Amino acid sequence: MFKNQLGCQILRDGNYYFYNNPEPSRLNLSGDKYIFCAKYLNSVKSVSILVVDDLTEILVDIPKTLFLPAKNDIQKPEKMIACIVCTCSWPQICALHLDQIWLERFICNMYIREYNIQGQENRYVAHRLTVTNLVLQLEQRVNDSLHNQGCHRGRVTIHILAASDKISEVKPR
Repeated sequence: MFKNQLGCQILRDGNYYFYNNPEPSRLNLSGDKYIFCAKYLNSVKSVSILVVDDLTEILVDIPKTLFLPAKNDIQKPEKMIACIVCTCSWPQICALHLDQIWLERFICNMYIREYNIQGQENRYVAHRLTVTNLVLQLEQRVNDSLHNQGCHRGRVTIHILAASDKISEVKPR
């Protein structure tokens, strides 16, 4: 678990404070929960803490008394996925299987190799995403740099999920 602004890590069984934002639109804060490590909250000398979601927005003063103490001791069970051939359970993160991406059910690598099963290709891999001139230049520069440093094992692929042009007017305060 990480603290909201400075990236202070909240250790397992460590203490932290959180603020539940009852009305996100009222306080100009879009998040519903704000978390700070105990060390940071106790180091602030004032009676309130300044919180902001975006640095372009106005800082919001939240009294320290509204932050509730908590302990980082809740363990979430890891999601397991069973192979449809051998019924062996795998942690979902190790199996690299997400139902929204892979429409067919999970088959472990041993049986994919043994039965020479051709699975559906993941349509969300980087080389299938949108390519722009900026992406090509970044990718070329990174791969050239890695090649010059002696890394010849593979290639870095940089692509984007979405591209759009947005024009905005900046007004002085």
